[in-house]
Amino acid sequence: MPCNTRGMNDREIVLCRQTGHTRESRFRRLWLKVETMSAEKARLESTLDQLVTRLESEVLPVEQAVAEVCRQTLGRLLMFSERKTLGKKRRMALTPWIDELLDLLLDVGFVEDTLRDRIARHHASVLNVSLDPDCACGDWHQLEAWLERQAAQEACLEWEFPGETEYLADADADADRQLVDTDVSRPADSVAGWHLDHDEAAARKVSGGLDGSVFKRLFQQTAAALHPDKELDEQKRDDKHVLMTRLLQARRDHDLITLMQLHERHAQTKEQLTAADERQLEGVLRQQLRGLHKQMAALPDKSFLHFMAYHRFHDPDAAVVDARISRHVLHLQQRQRAYRRFLEEVATLKQLQQRLHPGHRFSSWLW
Repeated sequence: MPCNTRGMNDREIVLCRQTGHTRESRFRRLWLKVETMSAEKARLESTLDQLVTRLESEVLPVEQAVAEVCRQTLGRLLMFSERKTLGKKRRMALTPWIDELLDLLLDVGFVEDTLRDRIARHHASVLNVSLDPDCACGDWHQLEAWLERQAAQEACLEWEFPGETEYLADADADADRQLVDTDVSRPADSVAGWHLDHDEAAARKVSGGLDGSVFKRLFQQTAAALHPDKELDEQKRDDKHVLMTRLLQARRDHDLITLMQLHERHAQTKEQLTAADERQLEGVLRQQLRGLHKQMAALPDKSFLHFMAYHRFHDPDAAVVDARISRHVLHLQQRQRAYRRFLEEVATLKQLQQRLHPGHRFSSWLW
């Protein structure tokens, strides 16, 4: 029965011609899901890249300027902490201020080793920890090691319910017996008592569709037509080289849509897929969907700026993005002015003690 292509786009027509099925088929629904997610991924990736470029020009310079003043302010606080005339209670009251400024600097990676060691000496003084000034690893790493030892000791003191050791031993023995009694003839879709869902079972069958059957056949037919070494004309050879690169990438990504498009346009053999072919290719489409999900989830982790762009500024509405960037820049500028005011007004211990109150955060009086 001829396929009704009325109202379809180019990709839908390719699918309809190769499958000979209507839009309502399961294969077609999976195809359209992959198409939709591919477009969403490309759109999100492009949006985040553009937003990162904007952050580099509009936000990052302001953050770096604030970080420099913040570093100077933290240095001033550490200078007060290093004064022998500063009492321990006052030094303890400085700790939340120092930690707050340190968090801000860590966000932009603006903490050098010398500053880390000064912060470590402050915390060591508050915690009554002795640091070896001759140790090659530095004060910061010495304090980290001490904190890890303390955490390990506290973990060893955790409450253990009566008979815990015997209970765990019995549980291990039961697990061993279950392993020995396991029926090795159990179907592949049921592993260690856990039944795989339909998609997971289909994923186990994908490799067959990719390596030995439909996907491989489509790939080989398309590759035979696109192989650049068979082309004498230099321009056509270059064009086929680009197409062959796309084809190879489609095989690596299990990208059935791109493969079928290239097959429809360039392969000499035109054929319709059988019902068995479609069942195998449905597994390929499901695997492609899972891959696209993972790729989309990984986009914000491409870099620190991509993470910031996605979690702090990204929005489908461009006006919302503009407003968020403007508010962020304004907040940074206010913080920069506050740090400068602190450096101007607080130069002695007496001036510090007039403002230092236990439990107060540094920002509580700056604003």
